[in-house]
Amino acid sequence: MPLQLEHRPAPPWIAESAPVFRSSIESTGLLVGMPCYGGMVTAAAMRGLLDTQQACLRLGLPFAVATLTNESLITRGRNALASIFLRSSASHLLFLDSDIGFGADAVLRLLGHGRPVIGGLYRSKRLGGADWVATFPQGEGATARRDAATGAVEAEAVGTGFLLLQRSVLERLAEAHPETVHQTEDGPVHAFFEAGIDPKAAPGQGRYLSEDYLFCARWRALGEEVWCDPAIRLEHHGQVALSGDPMALFSPAG
Repeated sequence: MPLQLEHRPAPPWIAESAPVFRSSIESTGLLVGMPCYGGMVTAAAMRGLLDTQQACLRLGLPFAVATLTNESLITRGRNALASIFLRSSASHLLFLDSDIGFGADAVLRLLGHGRPVIGGLYRSKRLGGADWVATFPQGEGATARRDAATGAVEAEAVGTGFLLLQRSVLERLAEAHPETVHQTEDGPVHAFFEAGIDPKAAPGQGRYLSEDYLFCARWRALGEEVWCDPAIRLEHHGQVALSGDPMALFSPAG
């Protein structure tokens, strides 16, 4: 039977007007794919995983986590995790970066939308006006399409730090791009995630896209859509270098 999800945003930072919805979705399980460079995971990400595991147990939704350590090439790491997912029986893959803080409600909201590609938004780790890891329609008169029933917003691209994919997405991309198959120690793998120049741009005019943005570009090139849920709040943890002039403590009294 379809999994019934009914959930209401509990955290106080979600506005009262945020969408509350019920969804019936076909699901055979959720696999979380988490690259862990150096084998490190933040406490915030671990707490989120434990909360999500408990929520899935209560809902009767099969839940598993696949981690990958010491893979310095993020594209290869994401492709390996996607391959693990395709060999599983899970219907949904949640890409989660090990430095993202989240709550179980965020995962349930993404599942509840029932969209093939949908993610949460988080800030880039830059001091002084950090950007959101996403792109939206730009130019004069450009507007982002919004789902009035759920509050989801269509994007051009979102980051893979908190991105939910349905199995059909990877299956369709594999069919559309047979040239991405390559051999690894674990057998053939599709390079769903690659960095490269924007394929839609004129020669010499394209931007060099990261693996998450190029993934979204390939998906949209098939006539499909990328969505995000701005009602979800995520933390992006990192290290901050703090410096100053100790002599300022001893400046002459004026």
